[in-house]
Amino acid sequence: MRTEGTRILVDAPRAGGASRVVAQSIAFAYAPTGDRVKDEDAALFTDAPPPVGGVVAAIVELEHLVTGTARIEGLVLRYGMLYGPGTYYDRRGSTAADIVAARVPLVEGATGMYVEDAASATVAALERGAPGIYNVVDDEPAPQPEWLPVLAQVLGADPPAAAEILPPPYAPEMSLRGASNAKAKRDLGWRPRYASWREGFAASLA
Repeated sequence: MRTEGTRILVDAPRAGGASRVVAQSIAFAYAPTGDRVKDEDAALFTDAPPPVGGVVAAIVELEHLVTGTARIEGLVLRYGMLYGPGTYYDRRGSTAADIVAARVPLVEGATGMYVEDAASATVAALERGAPGIYNVVDDEPAPQPEWLPVLAQVLGADPPAAAEILPPPYAPEMSLRGASNAKAKRDLGWRPRYASWREGFAASLA
């Protein structure tokens, strides 16, 4: 989907006379080294072990196709993990169910949670902004042990316990980094509805 599908989608607007393509990528694929919060120029986790390595390779190809194709104004939006209606973190979602059932332990270094404002960022990217790559996340990147207890409380679940053994799909290599939204706010004129997951959890799960 991310490779062959993207090639088809990039060819289609060129044939039809359109000039701007906006594609979805992910903001939690940065290499787990250095600063905890990454901007768009930071290295991706291209040497990640499987199955993550295959995902990162696919998004690298997607991003290259969208931003490197002639006669296309390609914008890539690296979304954070989405929460809110219709997502895994909705009250009816599978991850929320796992949290309520105490099947999600605290894992030090796991990736943070980010806002659900993908739709408004996509509209902004269609209307304005230079071609390139943009992180679409909220203003407060956080590691999983910080946001998970807050989400559990909003769901009415017991406080999660720390993992005694690192469970799959987590691995020591997966100490993922947060992402900065400064470029999207500056160049796309975009702002998340909820500046932080702290308020967003409470509002979207009320």
